[in-house]
Amino acid sequence: MISAMQAVFVGRHHELVELRAGLEDAATGRGRFFLIVGEAGIGKTRLVEELAREAAERGHLVVWGRCWEGEGAPPYWPWIQVIRACLPRVADAAGAPYLAQLVPELGGLQAPALPVPPQSEHARFYLFDAVATFLRSRPDHTPLVLVFDDLQWADTPSLLLLQFLVHELRDTAMLVVATYRAMEARQNPHLAEILGALARDGRHLPLSGFGEGEVALFIEGKTGRSAAPALGQAVHRETEGNPFFVDEVVHLLVAEGALERRDETVARRLPVPQGVREAIRRRLAPLPAPCRDALTCASVVGREFGLGALQRACRLGADALLE
Repeated sequence: MISAMQAVFVGRHHELVELRAGLEDAATGRGRFFLIVGEAGIGKTRLVEELAREAAERGHLVVWGRCWEGEGAPPYWPWIQVIRACLPRVADAAGAPYLAQLVPELGGLQAPALPVPPQSEHARFYLFDAVATFLRSRPDHTPLVLVFDDLQWADTPSLLLLQFLVHELRDTAMLVVATYRAMEARQNPHLAEILGALARDGRHLPLSGFGEGEVALFIEGKTGRSAAPALGQAVHRETEGNPFFVDEVVHLLVAEGALERRDETVARRLPVPQGVREAIRRRLAPLPAPCRDALTCASVVGREFGLGALQRACRLGADALLE
């Protein structure tokens, strides 16, 4: 039954070793920062969830700031989540008048809330310092793990505040981990510039897809049964090891009873789940129409092809295709 399928964690050994080392450093007062980058569905959040689970088991405080893709989120939205999550552990927040600009409920602690987040560089600096001081000065001194998920959707002030905090991590019991999608970041030069500066201040961990063996382990861990070698190879080949795509394909194979059939026909004709189709549509939606048309032609031509073949299929010149 699909409902009985469990969440599994496979691979990422080298990345976890580095993150665990960062956790050890933070526990001894040597703050660390990691940037985890990869395409959508590659397992960035799942990797951090595994680290967060281990950190929580050790008694560390784990706090998430999730960036919002849609419209309407206020400035500093991931930081608002972080500060609110830390409030129950703080009786008297340092820098409350500045923090109240982000979290109005803090206004009653020491001073009235200011109406809006600061705009000037000078005022912004005092806010940034207040946030960093607030996170450093928690009375219980529990090591703190801060996770910022999907930085590609973050507003510029939130990214600048993260950059400020990262500069202040030395001699703190904090581990800061952030994730972002590489493709979306490349489409925004300003975002790419800030993320590049952040990467220079920490450790950059790029994630790639599962190998064939990891796909086989994933299928076994997810379903409780091993797949035929040819099927495991086909799933790896068609998904390129993307964990989200692998998971969707496995769900569909289980629903269709294909894992129980050990014949070669299943491996030759893997279905494309609706979830995968929707994910691809979402990723293509921001692209200009001519670019989507060219990608449609390319998908028909095949995985590997020369520029000339695509020119003939699209009836476009090389310059137009490369734009």
